[in-house]
Amino acid sequence: MLIKRALLAFAGTFFFSLIAAADVLWDNGTFVTSGISLSIGWNQTATTPFRYAITDDFTLTSPAKLTQLTVWGYMTGNTSSESQIIDAYARFLTDVNGAPGDEFSGSLSEPRPFTATFTGSYYSSGTTRPIYRVDIDLGGLRLCPGTYWLQFNLDNNDIRPQTGTATANYFTTIVPLPPPEANGYHYDVLGNVYFILDDPNTGAGNQAPFRLEGDPLPTCAVAGDFDNDGICTPDDAPDFVNALLAGTFDGCADLNSDCEVNGLDVQAFVEHAL
Repeated sequence: MLIKRALLAFAGTFFFSLIAAADVLWDNGTFVTSGISLSIGWNQTATTPFRYAITDDFTLTSPAKLTQLTVWGYMTGNTSSESQIIDAYARFLTDVNGAPGDEFSGSLSEPRPFTATFTGSYYSSGTTRPIYRVDIDLGGLRLCPGTYWLQFNLDNNDIRPQTGTATANYFTTIVPLPPPEANGYHYDVLGNVYFILDDPNTGAGNQAPFRLEGDPLPTCAVAGDFDNDGICTPDDAPDFVNALLAGTFDGCADLNSDCEVNGLDVQAFVEHAL
C-alpha cells in the first residue's frame, strides 16, 4: 500500500510538472478582489441575457503554440463557492490598426474544455461573491509574432444552488480601479457591437486580467538553412524533406513564415534554394 501511494504521488507530481511546463506568453495581471465588475456570460433564463464577451489585444514576440487561457471572475450569491460554469468559449481575431478585426480561430458558439477552481478569495466584502480561476484549453493554436485580439465568454448555470432563483448567477470579471491605460472592449455578441471598457469615474480605458500559456516554437536564423552555413541551398533539401515528413513544427522548414510546415513551404524552399 505504501509503495502504491508513493507511485501515485510521484505520478501526480510528474503529471503536474508536465502541465506546469508551459511558458507564460502573455500576462496583463492576475485577479483583483476590488474594482469595477463586468458581467459576461449568458444567464439564458433571465429577461435580458448577459451576453457580453471580454475583448482585448495581446502581442507575441516569437512563434508560439498557445495551450491555455486563464481568466478570473466571481458569481454573485453563490455562497457554496462551487463553480456554476457550464461552458467556456474563446476566439481569436486579427488586429487592424489597433482594433479587433476578423475571426481566424475559435468560436463564441462552440465550447472548449475548461476547469474552474475557487481561489479562496471573494469580491469586495463578505462571502457571497467567490472568485474563480478558469483555465480554458486552447488546443495548441500556433501563432506567428504579432498583435492579435482575444475574446472570451462563459456560460453559467442560471439557478443559484443555495436559493433556487434564476437571476444574477452570471460570471463577472473584475478590472482594476484606478484602471491601467488599456484598450479592452466589452463585445455584445448578439448585437455585434463593441464598446470600450471605460472606468465610469474617469472614462479611461481598462482591461480584464487574463493570462496566455503555451510553448515557444523553434526558430531558425535563416529559413531553410539546415546545415548552418548561413544560406538556403539545394544541399539543405534532404533535411527539409525530412522536416516536412516529420509531422512536427520545425522553424527551419517554415519558409513562408506562417507558423505551419506544409506544402506551401515547398514552393518557398525552391524559390530560396535555387
